[in-house]
Amino acid sequence: MTRPTLRPHLCLLPLALLAATATPAAPIQLPTQTVLGASDDAHELSLPLARSTLFLDQQPATHLGANLSESLQRVPGLLALNRQNYAQDVQISSRGFGARAQFGVRGVRLLQDGIPLTMPDGQGQPGLFDLDNLYRIEVLRGPLSSLYGNASGGIINIITKTPEQSRGTQVNLQSWADDAYRNNLIHAGSVGDLDYSIALGMRGAKEWTSADILPQEEDEYSMRYAAFKLIYHIEPTRSVSLGARYSDAENVISRVCNPKTTFVFARFDQRDFWARVFYNGHRKDFWDHAYGVDDRNSEVELYKSLRRGKHTISLGAHAKHTQWTVSALEDVTDLDGNPVSKGTSEKHSVDDVAVNIENEYRYTEKLLLVLGGRGEHYSALDYIGLGRASLIYLLSPDQSLRITWANGYSLPSLFQHTNEGTAYPFALGNEDVVEEKIESCELAYFGNLWNRLTLRAAMFYNEYRDLIDNTQMGPVENTADAQQVGGELSLDYQLTKWLNVFASYAWQETEHDDFEDYTIDPKNKVNAGLRLHHGRLHGML
Repeated sequence: MTRPTLRPHLCLLPLALLAATATPAAPIQLPTQTVLGASDDAHELSLPLARSTLFLDQQPATHLGANLSESLQRVPGLLALNRQNYAQDVQISSRGFGARAQFGVRGVRLLQDGIPLTMPDGQGQPGLFDLDNLYRIEVLRGPLSSLYGNASGGIINIITKTPEQSRGTQVNLQSWADDAYRNNLIHAGSVGDLDYSIALGMRGAKEWTSADILPQEEDEYSMRYAAFKLIYHIEPTRSVSLGARYSDAENVISRVCNPKTTFVFARFDQRDFWARVFYNGHRKDFWDHAYGVDDRNSEVELYKSLRRGKHTISLGAHAKHTQWTVSALEDVTDLDGNPVSKGTSEKHSVDDVAVNIENEYRYTEKLLLVLGGRGEHYSALDYIGLGRASLIYLLSPDQSLRITWANGYSLPSLFQHTNEGTAYPFALGNEDVVEEKIESCELAYFGNLWNRLTLRAAMFYNEYRDLIDNTQMGPVENTADAQQVGGELSLDYQLTKWLNVFASYAWQETEHDDFEDYTIDPKNKVNAGLRLHHGRLHGML
């Protein structure tokens, strides 16, 4: 296949031309850089990325809180599928990234309150999100690897309610068709300078509603969890947080998976600085308890923001250690019929260390240049260097035009990289497989017109290299390159003080030099509706 003549780094040419023609202005004090923060339009005018924000009161009346697919359908360029089975985790793809993941979410980084729920190799589990205590969802699209590492398709950050927002006691009991239910108890309060919240919950459903099901698909899916959060306010701009969550699920993806997950975090916040430590443990048995996997991930992360005249500089660093063990829990056989004894196991580990820097430079009152870079060492591969550049031009106080170039990557999963088949003979790994790579350029517009219409539009081009063939048996290989062009358009118009109409459209076209006719994402996606907001009354159609 003949490659397109357009190269992503040509997007830097308009950046250079605009910068060369602008007139320097006096120094301007910039606000604190916030990538995942408030969703006000003034801030979005100067964001160097595509963002969508969904609040709890903007969810449809039929929202059951069973999984993220109910909430994310409105986001242009994002596809969220519940796989027609609430027992199986939702499949999420952003501009094509993640569509080829057979389990979990890949290529899109998952965060909850800024805490990563994605392993260093990019495998994420949306089922870990605390949807019972949801406040808002931030979705960032496009390559963000220079800031977040393994995030070639973007970021989904679930912001939960603070103990102050959840103050009091809530009891929720819900049930609907197919034996589905969702029950929880949430209590929050304060003792002096300490805010606290505790939550207990469970949910479940039939795995499949089709009459033609296999015997192993007749069991019902269920999940139980317990969580707490503590926030101690040292002073108005300084706090310490501690939280933990444990969940125990059965019959996820039929009898394939029965996961038990623990995560614990501690975080220190003050103006322009935060530090956190995090632990995530994920144990599961699958295939009728024949095999087991134990994943453990620990990490430390730091962030500092500095202001120097017209510059706002963001510095970040993190260190992670992940280990996983796969075991035979029963006497089984390999693909050649050879016996594998109960207790046979293999263990692997990987380390990931990175530093990143980003500079926001206000060249004039209307022109903002953002440059960022990241250096990373992933022990299963080698050193990785990344960059990002954005030029933002304010057409008016309510409109902006943005040009962005970035590169990113998506790491192979731990199974894809290391599984030798000693205990689990399927999904064999390949130590020679390398990370998928992407270069991207984007032209975007944002406008808040007449105080009634919010309009967002974007055109993007992505070039992929070393795409991984996600075969079930393995060993996996880097087999394909691809090119993608697409566009997104969304609007939100205020009809009256209490009624809004919204609509979005996304289009993308992808060409591969392998995978034959493998479908990545729908070429077209349309979403529209009405949103009611009158006092404490909220609804959506």
